[in-house]
Amino acid sequence: EERSTTTHSVRPSPDAEQMRAAVITKRFVEPEAISTVLEMKDDFPHPPHPMKGQMLVRVRACALAPGDVRVLRGDAGRRQRPHNMPYIPGGDLCGEVVVVDPADPAAYAVGDRIIAMFIPDVSQDGLAEFALVRTSHCTRAPPDISDAEAAALPSSALAAMIISRLMRRGDRVLILGAAGGVGSHLVQFARSAGVTFVAATTSEGADHLKRLGGVDLIIDHTTQRWWEVQELLADPVDVIVDLASEPDNWARACSEGIVKAGAKGGQFITTMPGTARPVIKSPLDTAKIVGRIVSHLLHAKVAPNSVPKYIMPMCLVPGEQSTAPARARDSDWSTGVRVKVDLPHDETNIQELARRVASGEVRAVVDKAGPFPFTAEGVAHAFQLQASRHAHGKVVVTVTTSGSSADKPGSK
Repeated sequence: EERSTTTHSVRPSPDAEQMRAAVITKRFVEPEAISTVLEMKDDFPHPPHPMKGQMLVRVRACALAPGDVRVLRGDAGRRQRPHNMPYIPGGDLCGEVVVVDPADPAAYAVGDRIIAMFIPDVSQDGLAEFALVRTSHCTRAPPDISDAEAAALPSSALAAMIISRLMRRGDRVLILGAAGGVGSHLVQFARSAGVTFVAATTSEGADHLKRLGGVDLIIDHTTQRWWEVQELLADPVDVIVDLASEPDNWARACSEGIVKAGAKGGQFITTMPGTARPVIKSPLDTAKIVGRIVSHLLHAKVAPNSVPKYIMPMCLVPGEQSTAPARARDSDWSTGVRVKVDLPHDETNIQELARRVASGEVRAVVDKAGPFPFTAEGVAHAFQLQASRHAHGKVVVTVTTSGSSADKPGSK
């Protein structure tokens, strides 16, 4: 049976306490038309009391992700859709604990500032004053960063951290699409992993990458073809990380001599096989994506002396989660190629991420256009920037403020 990964909405209740929320009233539209379906409601029902494994938080800031745009468009069909209409979008957030987990009241205290990661099948509607989060997928927010910066961490920075674990000290790395939410953090994690050379492609993000630092070679892909850059052809990279997901990127990596072969340690790491906008509305759509993945895996298996290893460290089918044990979710094709069907959602990873940010090893990156205000216009602009694929860092909306110094970026 197909497992549905969905965004849940809060069911209205006549006697529920009310709150302010950004509400999508009907499905489905392109982000450019979001103003026709988006309403800011001051009387939306408050979430219910948390059950075992949940906490109620006052949302301070919420970060958008590609999945929010997929849900708005209806691109993922049954796999990722709201259960009810209207629904509250958004998932990754920074918030303040209001009601602790009834099953684990000592884990957090009322008033703790936490970051929480969106988990399908859990009611976590981030663009609202209050939301329910899963306790096991939270951690305390790093001190001395703003609420917006904290909200930027849970998914994109976590994905970057996990990808960086595949890099080795001394590697030369090329990141395709490096200026976005994952790429802006991956550049930093790559340097921390001991990578000695980082090249990055972007269209409008050269200045952003220069400010970020850590990039040795910036390639403007509107004027240069990354697979024809002489510096890389003369000394092929060890790793390509494809965050752009253009249809020909794998073929270019295999045929142009820009990356070492798998037998020599070369790796091609991607988060989505050859499509920047996955549409999964039917079994045929799913079959096409899975078929593309299997084709690339087989190519890497049969030709290790000429093409790099093909690695998808996070997802097999976008939006699809697995309840199988970790060893059952992971597949090893005796080639060193490892595929996992979801982004690891556990306390260990998100706690490590928070520690590394708190230590100053990595900093959270929010697009300079934000954080956006919690208004109809602000939320609409945030969605449109997220959908454009031209955000430089994470797209974040400020929902509520505490008035503390932690609300100020870089405050000490």
